[in-house]
Amino acid sequence: MLDTIELEYAPSKNDFQINSESQQEILKQFRELFLAELKSTTGLLVVDTASTDTLELSISVTGLKINVPKDIERKVGVKIYSTDPVEMSISGALFQAKPSQILVSFSDFKDAESIVFEEVSKASVSADLNRIMERWAKTISKGIAELQ
Repeated sequence: MLDTIELEYAPSKNDFQINSESQQEILKQFRELFLAELKSTTGLLVVDTASTDTLELSISVTGLKINVPKDIERKVGVKIYSTDPVEMSISGALFQAKPSQILVSFSDFKDAESIVFEEVSKASVSADLNRIMERWAKTISKGIAELQ
C-alpha cells in the first residue's frame, strides 16, 4: 500500500517559488512513476486498504529547491545556465500495516547531477525532476524486492 506522497515545501523568500498546482503535479507524477516501477520490479499487488499481510510505504519529499533566478520568465531572450538547477530530499518508511510496525526507514538527497552547465528552462527543470524521481523509484523498489 502506497500512502499519499507528501511534500514539505518551505522555500525561503529568495527561492524560485513553485505554485501549489505545480507541486501537486510533481507529486502525482512521482506517485505514477513509483507505482509503475514498484509493480514491474517487485511484482507486488498494490492495494488501497491494509490487512495483516500488507506492507505500507510512506514517502515525503522533504526538500524541493529550484536554483534559478526568480525573474527567469521576465527576461525574454536571456539564457540561464546551471550545473545543479534542481535539488530534492526524500524521507520515508516501510511499515507492517497491521499491527503498525516500522520495518525500514530511509532518507536521501539528490540534485540534477549535471556534469556540464545546462540551459535552464521549464522543460529542463521538469526533466531533472523526473530523472531524480525515477532514480528514487528504482532504488526504493529494488530495496523492497530484496526484502521479499
